[in-house]
Amino acid sequence: MKNKTTLVIAFAITLLMSLNSFAQLVTSGADDGTDGTLRNEIADTPPGGTITFTPAVTTVTLNGELLIDKSLTIDGAAATVTIDANFNGRVFNITAGTVELNNLTLTNGVAPDGGAILMSNAVVTVNDCIITNNVANATGNPAGSGGGIFNDVGGILTVNDTEISFNTANRAGGGIEDKTGAGLSTVLNNVNFISNNAGVSPAIAAPGRGGALHVSSNGSVMVNGGSATANIAASEGGALWNGFGTMTVDGMVIAGNDAQGPGGDEGGGGIFNNGGNLVVLPGTVITNNTASGALGSGGGIFTLTPGTLTIDGLTIENNTANRAGGGIEINSSAGEVYTFNNVNLNANSVNGPAPGNGGGLHISGAGDVVYNGGSVTNNTAFEGGGLWNSVGVMSVNGTTITGNIANGDATGGGGLFNNGGTLNVDAATTLTGNTAMAATPGGRGGGIFNNTGGSLNLASGLVISGNYASRAGGAIEDSSGLTLTLD
Repeated sequence: MKNKTTLVIAFAITLLMSLNSFAQLVTSGADDGTDGTLRNEIADTPPGGTITFTPAVTTVTLNGELLIDKSLTIDGAAATVTIDANFNGRVFNITAGTVELNNLTLTNGVAPDGGAILMSNAVVTVNDCIITNNVANATGNPAGSGGGIFNDVGGILTVNDTEISFNTANRAGGGIEDKTGAGLSTVLNNVNFISNNAGVSPAIAAPGRGGALHVSSNGSVMVNGGSATANIAASEGGALWNGFGTMTVDGMVIAGNDAQGPGGDEGGGGIFNNGGNLVVLPGTVITNNTASGALGSGGGIFTLTPGTLTIDGLTIENNTANRAGGGIEINSSAGEVYTFNNVNLNANSVNGPAPGNGGGLHISGAGDVVYNGGSVTNNTAFEGGGLWNSVGVMSVNGTTITGNIANGDATGGGGLFNNGGTLNVDAATTLTGNTAMAATPGGRGGGIFNNTGGSLNLASGLVISGNYASRAGGAIEDSSGLTLTLD
C-alpha cells in the first residue's frame, strides 16, 4: 500500500512539473532577465513548450534581441501583446527548432538584416501578428534586407493573417527577404503588406528591390490572398520581386505600389520578375501601380529574360510607366513564348516619350506573345496604345481591343503596333474605337500600325471599325514595305 501511495504521489509531482514546464507565464514587461520576464521564460521553457502572458502584460520593452534556439510557441492571445525592441536590436533571432508566434505585435526593431525577425535553419509560423516599423539598416549583400523578416538559409516560413507594415530595408525586401535557396521556403496566407520601403530615402538604395517582398536567388514563394498596398522600392518591384525561382500569386490585391528605378530595365511597380517563373492566378488584382523612374517600365508587371510569365483570368488596370509597358513590360529573347488567357488590360498608360510604347503591353526582344481572349481597353501610350510588338511573333485571338489611344508625334497605332515582327490577328478579335491622334508625322493607324519590316496577317471576318487617325490610316497604316496579308 505504501509503494502504491508513493507511486501516485511521484506521478502527480511529475505531471505538475511537466505542466508547469510546458506552460511558462510572462508576468513582467521588463527585460532584466529576472523570473517572469520574456527573456527568462524563453531560456527556461523546455523544447516544445508554450509561453503566454498575464493580462497585465500588454507590452514588453527589450534591451536587445531575443535568441530562440529550440522549438517553442509564444502566444499573446487575443490581447495581441506588443514586443517593442525600442531600437536596441531586432526582436527575435531564431536559429533552430519549430517556432510559432501568435497574436504578437513586433515593433521598433533594428538590425543589419531582419529588423524584427532573423531566422535560419528553423521552421517558423507567424499567426495573427502585426510586424511594423522595423528596420534592416546595413548595406551590402544580403545585409540590409528584410525590414520585417529575413528568412535565411535553411528556413521555412509560413505567415498567416498578419499585417506587415511600415518596415524599411536599405537593400531589399522592405517587408520580407527570402534568401533560403532552392525549394518552397515561404508561404504567405492572407498577409497584408502596407507601406513598406526598400531603399527609398531615408533608406539607402543598395539597390532597393521589393518594397514588400524580395526573393533572392532560386527560392520559391507562394502568396495566397492578402494585399500589397503603398509599398515602394528605389529600383525594382514596388511590391514583389522574384529572383530565379518560382513565385505564385493567387488572389492577392496589388495596388498603389511604386518602383522608382531610373533605368529602362528597371521598374515593375507591382511585380518584378528577374528571370524566374512568375505565375499570377485568377482573382489577383493589379491596379494603380507605377514605374515612376525616368525610364521606368512595367507599371503593373515587368518580367526579364529568361523568365517565364503565366497570367490567366485577371485584370491589370490603371497602372502607369514612364518608358514602356503601362500594364506589362516583357524583356524577351528568341524562343520564349508568353501566353495570356482571358487577361484584361484596362486603362493603363505610358506617360513618357522615351519611347513611350505599349500602354497595355510592351514586349522588347525576339520573344513571342500569344494573347487569347480577354480585352485591351482604354490604354494610352505615345505609340501602341494597346499592344506593342517587337521583332517576334504576336498572335491575338478572340480579344476585344477598344478605346485605346496612341498620342505621340512619331507614329501611332492606337490599338496595335507591330515594330518589325509578325502580327497575326484572328477573326474573333474586335478592333473598334481606337485612336491615333497627334501632330505630323504621328497620328497614323488608328486600329493597327505595321512598321518597317513587319508582317501583318489579318484573318477573314476580322472586324475593324470606328477607329480614327488624325493623319492617315484610320483602320490600318502599313509602312512595312512588305506584303500585307488579308485572308
